Amino acid sequence: MGVSEATLPPGQIVPVECMDGGLVDALHIFSNRPDDYRQRPTQQQVDELTKFVGREPQWWVDNRVMNSWRTNRRG
Repeated sequence: MGVSEATLPPGQIVPVECMDGGLVDALHIFSNRPDDYRQRPTQQQVDELTKFVGREPQWWVDNRVMNSWRTNRRG
């Protein structure tokens, strides 16, 4: 688990206290990095976290990964 800055998806409503300069401070429980695969949470752990937080998990795009992709794509 950790915290990332994510780009706000269109139509998504986020409390202002979770925003930082147009980005969202997002608690992440898993990433698309290969090293994270073995440390992914079980469904039971996700269910328990969902009850604790009071919201279902959602897909978000990590802003650092997106910026890296854009930089590498340009050249």
